[in-house]
Amino acid sequence: MKITINHLAKIEGHAGFFADILNGDIKNAKIKVKVGARLIEGIVLNRNYVETPIVTSRICGICSVAHNLTSIKALENAFNIKITPKAEILRKILFLAEPIQSHATHLFFLSLSDFFKYDNDLDLIKKYPDLTKKIVSIRDFGNRIKEVIGGRDMHLLSTEIGGFRKEPEEKELKKIYFAVDKVLEEAIVVAEFFKKLNYPDYERKIELVGLVGKNEYSFYKGEMKTSSGEKTSIKSFYKELSEEQTNYDPTKRVKHKGREFMVGAIARLNLSHSLLNPEAKKLLDFFGSKKTGNALITKNTFHNIYAQAVELVHCAEEVKNLLDNYFKDKSKILLVKYRMRNGEGLAATEAPRGTLYHYYKVDRYGIIRECNIIPPTAQFLDSLENDLEKYLSEAEIKNGEDRKRKINMLVRAYDPCMTCATH
Repeated sequence: MKITINHLAKIEGHAGFFADILNGDIKNAKIKVKVGARLIEGIVLNRNYVETPIVTSRICGICSVAHNLTSIKALENAFNIKITPKAEILRKILFLAEPIQSHATHLFFLSLSDFFKYDNDLDLIKKYPDLTKKIVSIRDFGNRIKEVIGGRDMHLLSTEIGGFRKEPEEKELKKIYFAVDKVLEEAIVVAEFFKKLNYPDYERKIELVGLVGKNEYSFYKGEMKTSSGEKTSIKSFYKELSEEQTNYDPTKRVKHKGREFMVGAIARLNLSHSLLNPEAKKLLDFFGSKKTGNALITKNTFHNIYAQAVELVHCAEEVKNLLDNYFKDKSKILLVKYRMRNGEGLAATEAPRGTLYHYYKVDRYGIIRECNIIPPTAQFLDSLENDLEKYLSEAEIKNGEDRKRKINMLVRAYDPCMTCATH
């Protein structure tokens, strides 16, 4: 017997699901991505390097900031460019804006209805009008940060290799600064709401991977760390990754040393929870005694949803911290001069859905000769398929419709971006 879902709703992009049912167990569970390959890596080849961040930003509207800035960082590494501390602060704020906007959207408009078995979001909005307003306010705050610093909320205009071509207006930055407290209060209310939801009782041991900062819960820079205790440079970890083409969809699945792994909010929270800001750290009481020390706090992939709620709070706190530092820095230089040269550059950052890699090889004329981009969703699709097999075999299934709901709920908990996966 086979089960097929032609359309998995409420995810970024288009995908379906198919599997075999043998003696009541799900076998050979597969996510079939239905977004055509757009071959962005091929588009940037044989073009001037300055075009690359502009083109790669178009991989995804939801995480265009991450693609734009990771591309820029990789090229800066190729040319050995060091940006100013003040420019780095602005980049870090932009990196916080994206999970604020993305997590808020996913939490309420994509995943929450699964807990109440609503098919229509309008019913959810009617049931929780105040929560809806808070979510929209938080989402708009993230977009506003991108507008003020990046020039617009998608496909940034002000970012540049070497820093920023335009300084944001101080009065607009101060408006953001004074808006943070309200947004933080709203984010805490949202997180407390998601804390009380009834998450499925499920666990599976899986390798978690993420970027870990030296003294910060990092989205912008750091070293690679795994839940098995491995800590290494981005370059060394990248060399251990392999990409494999499936025979049923256009994505290249990624493995680390031949094994599946998970990235995203749940990985970041497990690996870096001790570095959360104070209000966000309070929310770890959800995990009870497991939150102490550096131990893992959850193996339940449904908790990726709650991890995003915790990150909403952390990011709001961190925006204020970074703006404090920005206002204290009286230097004016946001863009450094550099000399273009031939070289190779690799960068890794944390997009909302997990670690993102950009690699380029540039010749002496500034032409891109090699390009490789590894987005988060391509890294966790194998994990998602294995989770679906285990969860559906263990869960109490009442009927076919109940099975379909459970499949959709787990897929949405992962928050996949199929457009990035097929870049």
